[in-house]
Amino acid sequence: MFLPDNNKSQIEKNERYERIKLTLTSYVIKIRLQFVLFLCETIFDRFLTLFQQEAPLIHILYPELSSLYRLILSQFVVHNYVGDKSGVDLLNVDFKLNEKQLNYKCIRIGIINSILKYFFLF
Repeated sequence: MFLPDNNKSQIEKNERYERIKLTLTSYVIKIRLQFVLFLCETIFDRFLTLFQQEAPLIHILYPELSSLYRLILSQFVVHNYVGDKSGVDLLNVDFKLNEKQLNYKCIRIGIINSILKYFFLF
């Protein structure tokens, strides 16, 4: 990890430095970044393209956000629990419960590309 030469010991004793260091060396952050990368490459494209138009689109924002969240949940939650829910019903889906999660072979959280392979080398 890069640290400036001056005040190095003072920086290393800082609580924020420790939190950042712990986060960057955690495997959990690597998995989360991989999932975000997967979402950006596959799911957000349609949503972003739609809302980059110059026409007023506020009237479709709510159903499109519900659809986007439903699509994201469907990557790792059993379809029966997500279904056609929208709004508050969709937000109340407890995706942390094991019985609501897809089998580990069916979960789609992305694929490792060359950038993420770099992270796993350390």
